[in-house]
Amino acid sequence: MCVDKGRGGLGVADLERRNCSLLGKWWFRLGDGVEGLWKRILWEKYYGGRKEADITSVVNWNMSGVWKDIMGLGRGSERLDAMLGKGFQWKVGNGSCVDFWHDKWVGDKPLRILFPRWRRGCVGRGVGEEEQFRELINRVRLHKEEADTWRWIHSGDGVYSAKRAYDFLSSKCCILDEKWSRVIWASYVPSKLSVFGWRFFLNRLATKDNLCRRGVALPGGNVCCGLCHEDVEQLQHVFCHCKPVWLVWMKVLGWWGVQSALPNDVFGMVDAVVAGINGGSWTDLGPLIFLVTAWYVWFWRNLKVFGAGERFEERILDSIQSKSFFWLKNKEQGCSFSYTYWILRPLECKKAIVQHGRNLRNYKRLYASADRVQVQGAASMLL
Repeated sequence: MCVDKGRGGLGVADLERRNCSLLGKWWFRLGDGVEGLWKRILWEKYYGGRKEADITSVVNWNMSGVWKDIMGLGRGSERLDAMLGKGFQWKVGNGSCVDFWHDKWVGDKPLRILFPRWRRGCVGRGVGEEEQFRELINRVRLHKEEADTWRWIHSGDGVYSAKRAYDFLSSKCCILDEKWSRVIWASYVPSKLSVFGWRFFLNRLATKDNLCRRGVALPGGNVCCGLCHEDVEQLQHVFCHCKPVWLVWMKVLGWWGVQSALPNDVFGMVDAVVAGINGGSWTDLGPLIFLVTAWYVWFWRNLKVFGAGERFEERILDSIQSKSFFWLKNKEQGCSFSYTYWILRPLECKKAIVQHGRNLRNYKRLYASADRVQVQGAASMLL
């Protein structure tokens, strides 16, 4: 649930990651080189004012509980260590703010850690170490007119923000391919249908197979499909292999004038239906029609399981057409055609929606350019 929508989640904020990303701001502010009374107090109280105390690795016993928790954020998690402990570095300008040995300004560690023997004198230096040392130092050039900057290496401009840190912590979490997330969260799809699609793609619907796996006792131990009673009720069977459902998909594709064989797997079937309805270019109509159809297939299955769906098969296509038109009408401003036209000429309706989208984009582009011209004209008059 806490994974981003584009990666297969519901986009609910993870409070632990959010808290860590907010606390990480203190790491950035403590080392950014900007003077402040609170910094001097912390340096004197916890580090004795000594530059040898590396804030990214030292957690002293005499620290307050709050500051100890902030400084210990990077421990115990590789992702947090990459964000905080290894995520900050000096970008050298004129070199006035950078401590040669103790700050991290070249490589991924301070020089006192990379070359510990060099601080104690020349004894024991190896030829290989000296070449490595020279190679590291020669990477950096001083610029007298440019100030040193404290950078966060995971952003392009080097500026740390809580939002960027949260995105970084969440970037490795991925449940679904972006293509399927695009289907789930298409603009024409209402929220309850998106949640249904999310459960569909993650195989979280309450099929009899899933119920048995969760330890739910079924009446009589019956695990057969509620629609055809021929095979075990799994997601793959209900939406792909079940003969009555296959006929529903053929009716929907026939309504859109698509003649195509459906693959035997769920994701292949989704791809075929969405691509067949969209045609050569992407629109949000394909995801809408697919999810509405899957929604009513599942609704029909529930009616059959609970003994109330004997006549629903006859009107399932009408329900798909009416509900898709209703949701489209509420979401799309360019939906100016009638319900009858939607049923009889769906391809013409799609062309009208696509053309309206193009006109709207062109209008916004012209409006933005006109605003720029007005601003430039006003600026020239002032000058």
